[in-house]
Amino acid sequence: MTLFNNIIVPLDGSETSAHALPAARMMAGIAGARLTLVRCIPEIPAWQADASRDRRRGSMAAAEHDRIDAYLWGEKLQLERHGFPSYVEIEAREGPAHEVIAGVAKRDPNSLIAMSTHGQGGLARLLSGSVTSRIVGAVDNPTFVVRCNSRDCPTIPRSFDNVIVPLDGSTFGELPLQHAGSIASAFGARVTLFHSNTIDASHHAIGDWTCMVGGFPPGHYYGCEAAQHDRALARDYLWETADDLSAKFPAV
Repeated sequence: MTLFNNIIVPLDGSETSAHALPAARMMAGIAGARLTLVRCIPEIPAWQADASRDRRRGSMAAAEHDRIDAYLWGEKLQLERHGFPSYVEIEAREGPAHEVIAGVAKRDPNSLIAMSTHGQGGLARLLSGSVTSRIVGAVDNPTFVVRCNSRDCPTIPRSFDNVIVPLDGSTFGELPLQHAGSIASAFGARVTLFHSNTIDASHHAIGDWTCMVGGFPPGHYYGCEAAQHDRALARDYLWETADDLSAKFPAV
């Protein structure tokens, strides 16, 4: 399997969005992929873009386009000066950010989207919305998200040592396994399969306590048996999944 042939990096001109570039360079380097830098332009009203009605307003709209193009070209030249080996494309398109990025991604299903998120939560997330979550919900492409804010941005490593895949036993939950195996093979990393089983909270608590110290009425022992049974099923499922993954990716 080809890892990725293109890495799409959405940029908005901020330092936070640019923090996705080191991750994109790393992934593109190992996959031999090109980079596509995308910048969204707020839609210009027709009256503002029509220079025949008002030369100044039309010039302002054109100047904004030129400024964004210059920004993307600057990022492209920086990558090339630092020895990025693959081709770098730039795209500046009008429209809402999540729609523009989803449109670029859907043209090439074998693209990875690498983007930074501000890491907002709670009320701030509710009020501002999340471009990242909208994009993830709108595309089938894998998405690499670098969580970053003004005070805390992670240092992107040169490689990965471990790829963690949370599983819930469903076919849908197993969709990332192919990508996880490919990434782990490329970086010489291991894969950790993780399963968290949700059972009735009262049974879980009573069952665990009964298993440890005993002494509860016999009726409560069902919680312990159920918990042990679920854990055994989960272990069997994880080992079976690990065997299948190892068969497809012998180096992992």
